[in-house]
Amino acid sequence: MMIKKKIAEVPCEDKMLEIREIGLKTVIGFVAEVGDISRFNDPRRLQKLAGYAIVSGESGKQKGESYISYRGRKRLRYVLYKAAVVSPVTNR
Repeated sequence: MMIKKKIAEVPCEDKMLEIREIGLKTVIGFVAEVGDISRFNDPRRLQKLAGYAIVSGESGKQKGESYISYRGRKRLRYVLYKAAVVSPVTNR
């Protein structure tokens, strides 16, 4: 398959596929949205790209609740969500 050959060129592809319950479609979706993961030297940057950054709902003296920003890539959030749903850690 041409897709398997192309994804084999991606650095760290083999490490991602070693994760239990993570398949080729998840890796392809992640790589398509993120690109080269080595350009992120801080995990919070990747978190922000996905729109999972925590935002404080404060205004002046008023304290609000914290929430997820959702200002990132919608498809990346979807790929990460689907990976979390099938993860054996979340299915206990």
